[in-house]
Amino acid sequence: MLSLGTVLNNRYRVDRMLEIGALEAQYVGWDLETNTPVTIKELTPQPDLGTETLQALQATFEHDAAALAELHHPGVAGVLGYFCAPEQRGSGDAPGLNAYLIQPALAGQSLAEILKQEGAVAESRVVTWAVQILNALSYVHNRGVRHRDINPDNILIVPDDRAVLANFEILALWDPSDPRTWTAKRVMGTPEYAPPERWGMRHTKIDPRSDIYSLGATLYHALTGEQPLTSGERTSNPYRFLQVKALSPRVSNRTKNVILKAMELPRDRRFQSAAEMADALRDDSGTVPPTDQAPLPAIFLPRTEPRQRTSLGALAWLCSVLVILAAGVVGLQLSSPWGGDRSVQSTDIIAVAGTTTPTVEGIAATEIIATTTPDPTAASQPTSVPCLTADICAWNARGHRCGGP
Repeated sequence: MLSLGTVLNNRYRVDRMLEIGALEAQYVGWDLETNTPVTIKELTPQPDLGTETLQALQATFEHDAAALAELHHPGVAGVLGYFCAPEQRGSGDAPGLNAYLIQPALAGQSLAEILKQEGAVAESRVVTWAVQILNALSYVHNRGVRHRDINPDNILIVPDDRAVLANFEILALWDPSDPRTWTAKRVMGTPEYAPPERWGMRHTKIDPRSDIYSLGATLYHALTGEQPLTSGERTSNPYRFLQVKALSPRVSNRTKNVILKAMELPRDRRFQSAAEMADALRDDSGTVPPTDQAPLPAIFLPRTEPRQRTSLGALAWLCSVLVILAAGVVGLQLSSPWGGDRSVQSTDIIAVAGTTTPTVEGIAATEIIATTTPDPTAASQPTSVPCLTADICAWNARGHRCGGP
């Protein structure tokens, strides 16, 4: 840990500590040459690293830092300088060689601070920020650079309400194959915004789609005010993952679908580039087609209850009865009790189940009857109607004659 007032590389003064972790520490500092504030990131080597491993990690650090120093984009808080410097670890110990990354200290607030103060942010504002970040990502991805740690803490909203991508993750001076490295990253990292390929002991190549997932998770948080589930939680219990509109109903379908596609667990189902995602957000002609969700394993599929299955059979039975009944009575002239014939009209078929709109489930044949409207000018004679069930024969008590067997 650096002491306040320490001057690094004869240029950068340490003024205040920002945060400290197992792999690195960050400080607010001052550039004595340009008289501007800076952020100083200190990478401390793993204590028991061999000399060859440490030298290889330092070489990788310098390569990655040089690539970051070449970035010049209004949406990127780049790197002002980098170097390695010895540090005396303690009495009798050989000096350790720490790595330092100097970044600009920009005015403004992190998105994390805004979310903490305001909660969910309006969609129009979030989409504007998203397009700005995606333009920056497209720029850096085309130069072979990956951010690797997009989250609300690493997106800075500067005073003119522009979003700037900051704090690119750089290789720590720890052996990536050591389980302790994975544990330190897991504990100190931000798993809610990390894609599934980031977590695990096996080395997985990080590509632009990994940054796209992290940005999608960050936008989810900005729009809903709630952190998303980690990719591991989503895998183990997909039904716990709440849709964007469940938490923020006013979000448009287009924006919702863009975020859900960016957060797909399989990489090949996400947007394949930052430019593609930016185009989808800017497309005012319509919504992004919903992503085709992979079918869940059969064990997760909700069971169909018996009542749901039998209701379909009842509906088919009812339709068949109505068709047969209508066909039979329309072609049959029924004589009224007062003589004179009339054709049965469509309004003559009614349901009597205590309601004019009977439910399909549990409906009986006796709940469908045929009636005729009496003609007072005609002579009376019994009416013959085809019975649907034996129960209808009870109409004989009312002067009807039951036709059929």
